Amino acid sequence: MRRLLLALSIIASLALGISVGAQTIGVPPTTMDGSVAVILNGWPYEPAHRPPEVDYPDANFEQWSDRVFRDSLFLGLKIDGFKTLALIDKPCSTWGGESCFGHRFHSWWPTLRYYVVDVRLWEGRSTYLVAERDGLITKVVAPPVLSPSGHFAIAADLSPAYGNGLELIDMRAKPPAVIKIDTQPACPGTHPQSWLRPNPRWLDETRIVFEGSYGVGAPMDSDAKQILRIVDGKPEWEC
Repeated sequence: MRRLLLALSIIASLALGISVGAQTIGVPPTTMDGSVAVILNGWPYEPAHRPPEVDYPDANFEQWSDRVFRDSLFLGLKIDGFKTLALIDKPCSTWGGESCFGHRFHSWWPTLRYYVVDVRLWEGRSTYLVAERDGLITKVVAPPVLSPSGHFAIAADLSPAYGNGLELIDMRAKPPAVIKIDTQPACPGTHPQSWLRPNPRWLDETRIVFEGSYGVGAPMDSDAKQILRIVDGKPEWEC
């Protein structure tokens, strides 16, 4: 019954655009592009686990089933104060064209108390970092990779076709501070680079190396040095 009331409250909130009784207590401030998020009082005693209506599933669901649930179009995340943050999908078949997107649970950072939600768009992707304490959402370009200490994270969506770029995230700030990185490495003795390698990996607490390739259609200079370092909380390329 509680699960049914929860779903009905979400649907009513979306349809009417207003709060529904004492259930809906507000929408968290966000920088989202069209997503619908609703914070509800309560958490279902028996969370649903019905899969989404598209062909890519949520990740690590069983491991965190005590704090994440899926009820078809709704992704529910447990928030402090016995509340639920519900993110609502917009299937392409219903909404059509470029307005459709889906929210998929990616991971949970227990030490930092953040959920990572992968947002699949009509073309490309986005990612939300959701704070457990209040449901506040921070938008980044891709699921981030945490530094060894968890003080920083790097988010990279570097596809030559429709990538959204590179961001350094300072997880010490509340909310996390997102620093857009628009520069490219230009170390002496290497050819100019049109793009970065796709996969960032932390070498230590302050340095990130970029590895991998895009295949034959996007040749890379094998000798190019692509290491980003953090100096006084700011990113710069290392040579």
